Amino acid sequence: ALPISQNCSDYKEKIGNELASNCDKIIDIIKEQSLPKATDDEAKVFYLKMIGDYYRYTAEAATGDKLAQVTENALEYYGKATEAGESLKPYNSNKLGLALNFSVFYYELKNDSGKACKIA
Repeated sequence: ALPISQNCSDYKEKIGNELASNCDKIIDIIKEQSLPKATDDEAKVFYLKMIGDYYRYTAEAATGDKLAQVTENALEYYGKATEAGESLKPYNSNKLGLALNFSVFYYELKNDSGKACKIA
């Protein structure tokens, strides 16, 4: 029998792979089906933020090159969402949700609490 720590490590890897696979599927659906139909800035912010979110979720279980890749992808899509949201009112719920999630990204993945607080 394997030691308990090996079983836990194997299970963690399995769950991480399933998470990445499911997030990739969702990202593809949003990019291919939802985002092209977004006609106004609010809808664009919603979908671009969602893509950034799913890359961030993937990053939570990723390591090495995969972590670097999905972190960069999350940054890209949160940036695109921020640009798309420039025309929205400061109190718009999608704009506020984007600010919150983008700040979590900087705090959790970039270890930049200063930038996280500035965005929030």
